[in-house]
Amino acid sequence: MASGFAAAIIELPGSRERPPLADTEPDRADLHRALTAGHPVDDIVDRLILPLVVEKAVPKWQSTLEALLSLPRSAARSGIRAG
Repeated sequence: MASGFAAAIIELPGSRERPPLADTEPDRADLHRALTAGHPVDDIVDRLILPLVVEKAVPKWQSTLEALLSLPRSAARSGIRAG
Protein backbone atom coordinates (compact mmCIF):
# COMPACT_ATOMS: atom_id res chain seq x y z
CA MET A 1 0.00 0.00 0.00
CA ALA A 2 3.03 2.31 0.06
CA SER A 3 2.33 3.35 -3.55
CA GLY A 4 -1.41 3.51 -2.99
CA PHE A 5 -2.29 0.16 -4.58
CA ALA A 6 -3.28 -3.16 -3.09
CA ALA A 7 -2.60 -6.28 -5.16
CA ALA A 8 -3.41 -9.93 -4.75
CA ILE A 9 -2.46 -13.06 -6.66
CA ILE A 10 -5.01 -15.81 -6.22
CA GLU A 11 -3.95 -19.31 -7.25
CA LEU A 12 -6.19 -22.28 -7.84
CA PRO A 13 -6.20 -24.91 -5.11
CA GLY A 14 -3.55 -27.52 -5.93
CA SER A 15 -1.63 -25.26 -8.33
CA ARG A 16 1.99 -24.21 -8.27
CA GLU A 17 3.35 -24.48 -4.72
CA ARG A 18 0.02 -25.33 -3.09
CA PRO A 19 -0.41 -28.94 -2.00
CA PRO A 20 -1.94 -31.19 -4.67
CA LEU A 21 -5.56 -32.21 -4.20
CA ALA A 22 -5.64 -35.99 -3.85
CA ASP A 23 -9.17 -36.31 -5.21
CA THR A 24 -8.11 -34.69 -8.51
CA GLU A 25 -5.06 -36.83 -9.25
CA PRO A 26 -6.89 -39.52 -11.34
CA ASP A 27 -8.52 -36.82 -13.48
CA ARG A 28 -5.23 -34.93 -13.82
CA ALA A 29 -3.57 -38.14 -15.04
CA ASP A 30 -6.43 -38.71 -17.51
CA LEU A 31 -6.06 -35.14 -18.77
CA HIS A 32 -2.32 -35.51 -19.25
CA ARG A 33 -2.75 -38.80 -21.13
CA ALA A 34 -5.49 -37.36 -23.37
CA LEU A 35 -3.47 -34.23 -24.17
CA THR A 36 -0.36 -36.29 -24.93
CA ALA A 37 -2.35 -38.58 -27.24
CA GLY A 38 -4.17 -35.70 -28.90
CA HIS A 39 -7.58 -36.92 -27.74
CA PRO A 40 -10.53 -34.65 -26.87
CA VAL A 41 -10.48 -33.45 -23.28
CA ASP A 42 -13.91 -31.81 -22.90
CA ASP A 43 -15.33 -34.45 -20.55
CA ILE A 44 -12.17 -34.46 -18.44
CA VAL A 45 -12.23 -30.68 -18.14
CA ASP A 46 -15.89 -30.85 -17.13
CA ARG A 47 -15.18 -33.27 -14.29
CA LEU A 48 -11.86 -31.76 -13.17
CA ILE A 49 -11.64 -28.05 -13.82
CA LEU A 50 -15.22 -26.89 -13.40
CA PRO A 51 -15.76 -28.44 -9.93
CA LEU A 52 -12.29 -27.33 -8.86
CA VAL A 53 -13.00 -23.74 -9.77
CA VAL A 54 -16.65 -23.54 -8.78
CA GLU A 55 -16.54 -25.55 -5.56
CA LYS A 56 -13.07 -24.81 -4.23
CA ALA A 57 -11.61 -21.70 -5.82
CA VAL A 58 -14.51 -19.26 -6.05
CA PRO A 59 -15.24 -19.21 -2.28
CA LYS A 60 -11.54 -18.61 -1.56
CA TRP A 61 -11.36 -15.88 -4.20
CA GLN A 62 -14.45 -14.20 -2.75
CA SER A 63 -13.03 -14.17 0.78
CA THR A 64 -9.67 -12.91 -0.48
CA LEU A 65 -11.32 -10.10 -2.45
CA GLU A 66 -13.48 -9.15 0.52
CA ALA A 67 -10.38 -8.96 2.72
CA LEU A 68 -8.52 -6.93 0.11
CA LEU A 69 -11.38 -4.50 -0.36
CA SER A 70 -11.76 -4.05 3.41
CA LEU A 71 -8.27 -2.55 3.63
CA PRO A 72 -8.23 1.23 4.11
CA ARG A 73 -8.26 3.09 0.81
CA SER A 74 -8.01 -0.11 -1.28
CA ALA A 75 -11.48 -0.27 -2.83
CA ALA A 76 -10.65 2.27 -5.52
CA ARG A 77 -7.16 0.94 -6.28
CA SER A 78 -7.02 -2.83 -6.25
CA GLY A 79 -5.41 -5.21 -8.68
CA ILE A 80 -6.32 -8.86 -8.89
CA ARG A 81 -4.66 -11.68 -10.79
CA ALA A 82 -6.24 -15.11 -10.67
CA GLY A 83 -3.97 -17.94 -11.74
